[in-house]
Amino acid sequence: MSTDDNKTKLYHYDPSFGLAIAATAIFGAVFVGHVFLMMRHKAWYMAPFVVGVFGECAGYAVRRISAAKPHNTMLYIIQEMFIILAPACMAASHYMCFSRLITYVGEKYSPVRARRVTAVFVTFDVASFCIQGGGGALYSGNNTKNFRLAKAVLTVGFLIQIISFGIFAIFAIICTVLILIRGIYRTVSFASGDVTTGGYLLSHEGWYYGLETSGLHRC
Repeated sequence: MSTDDNKTKLYHYDPSFGLAIAATAIFGAVFVGHVFLMMRHKAWYMAPFVVGVFGECAGYAVRRISAAKPHNTMLYIIQEMFIILAPACMAASHYMCFSRLITYVGEKYSPVRARRVTAVFVTFDVASFCIQGGGGALYSGNNTKNFRLAKAVLTVGFLIQIISFGIFAIFAIICTVLILIRGIYRTVSFASGDVTTGGYLLSHEGWYYGLETSGLHRC
């Protein structure tokens, strides 16, 4: 593909210079901060996240250049691939952090082993990364007939990423909500009770097993 494909309209809008610069600056600052923290604390498991943030920064930097040359196909593809692939790296660090959290708290309190969390979710994450990369390679080829196939491949990659991270997020949200409900129950029960009667919640054991025991058991 030429760099100026007969003035093909790649963007369906006029790309903003200011927003691209702002995004580059924000991700650049986050990148520098996380590199410093990672090296200071020797938190090497955060390396995929740092790589992902760098990818976002690079993607928006190229997008700024692409905004000035909106008909340049190669610049458009480069910024798209950086921005598309970077979140997969960031998601990998989320899985690894969760795995380390399980190890820190104690695997006996978790229904899933830490290694299994990393193995399952990171495997899906790597698969989505590779599929999206393959779709990007097709998208950047010289054959315009590959565009439809490239879009289909990229869509599959995105779906795998959405399903994988979605399941992870749903479980995390459920556990968070259950712990929050337990905290509210404890707060209300002690705040509304007195020494003699104990209040409604403290004097009914069903609430204890329903909001205390059952909720944390599901976590």
